[in-house]
Amino acid sequence: MCRGGEGASTEHYTLCRCGASKNKPFCDGSHWRIKFQDNDNSSAPAPPTAGLMQATIYRIWS
Repeated sequence: MCRGGEGASTEHYTLCRCGASKNKPFCDGSHWRIKFQDNDNSSAPAPPTAGLMQATIYRIWS
């Protein structure tokens, strides 16, 4: 979730982890079709004390 002033957005984006998305780098749900299973080798999530992540997303298409 984004917070801020003008231009702030609450849009949600998920990055593809399975490699099968036709909309990379974003997830399009293809992991369900290929029955992707996480091998649990990913790093642990950041602790809550890490703070909020801020990202700037530029819309280059209309």
